[in-house]
Amino acid sequence: SNYTEKKKNALEVMKRAAEFFTENLFNSPDAEFAREYLKKRSITEEVIRKYGLGYAPKGFDDLQKHLNTDISFLETAGLVTKRENEKGYTDKFRNRLTIPVKDENGNVVAFGARALTDKQNPKYLNSPDTILYNKSKILYGFDTAKEAIRDYDSVLICEGYFDAISLQTGGVTNAVASCGTALTQDHIRLIAKYCESRRIYLAFDTDNAGQMATERSADLIKEAFSGLGDIKQFDSCYAAGGDNYSCEIRV
Repeated sequence: SNYTEKKKNALEVMKRAAEFFTENLFNSPDAEFAREYLKKRSITEEVIRKYGLGYAPKGFDDLQKHLNTDISFLETAGLVTKRENEKGYTDKFRNRLTIPVKDENGNVVAFGARALTDKQNPKYLNSPDTILYNKSKILYGFDTAKEAIRDYDSVLICEGYFDAISLQTGGVTNAVASCGTALTQDHIRLIAKYCESRRIYLAFDTDNAGQMATERSADLIKEAFSGLGDIKQFDSCYAAGGDNYSCEIRV
C-alpha cells in the first residue's frame, strides 16, 4: 500500500541521514565544537558509534544534496522544512549535534539535535511527529534498554538524551529518557510490555521543572494502573498500600 511504501522510504532516508551525520561528526572541521562537547561529557568513539551520534552540517541543503533523493521522502521523514514565500526546502537540523531516536526495534524514526552555540534556539530541536514518529509513544534509549528492563523487571526514567546515554554506558542499562515530553499512557503501556512488575524509578532533574515533571508522571502512572490494584509508592519514609501491587513507583 501507499502508506507502507511511504514508511519504507522514510525509514531508509532516516537511516542514511544518521550515517551522514555520524560521518560528519568524525570528519568535518565544523564539527570540532561538537567533538569537544562530547569529550567533556566523557563520551567515547565507541559510545558515539553505538548510539549513532552525529553532526548536522551548517549548509541549508547539505543533507538534501547528500541524500540526493525524492524531496517528498525527506519531508515525510521530517528532515526538511518548506521555505516560506519561496521555492525549495531547508534542512531542518543545521550546525547541531544529532541524536537519533529509535523505535523499540532499533529503526531511526526521529532526531533530537542539540544547539552548539548560545545564539541557537531552542537548545534542543526535535523531529516533528511524522508517519514514523509519535513522541507520546516512544521513549529514548528503549531499543538498547528493553532486554535489561525485562531482566531487572524495572525501568528507570530520566529526562534527557545524554542522561540516558550516560546511565546506560555507566551500567544502569535499564534507563530510558522521556526527552522533554510528559509521560503518556502509551509510554506506560510500552514499559508494561517488558516490565511485568512495573517497577518504575523516576530520575528527573532536580530543578523546579524536573520536580513538577516527577509529580505529573507519578500521577499519570497511578492513573494508568489504577484499575489493576493498589499502587506502591515510596519516598524517603513511607510505603503505602497492601501487598497486592499493580505497580511500584520510586523517585
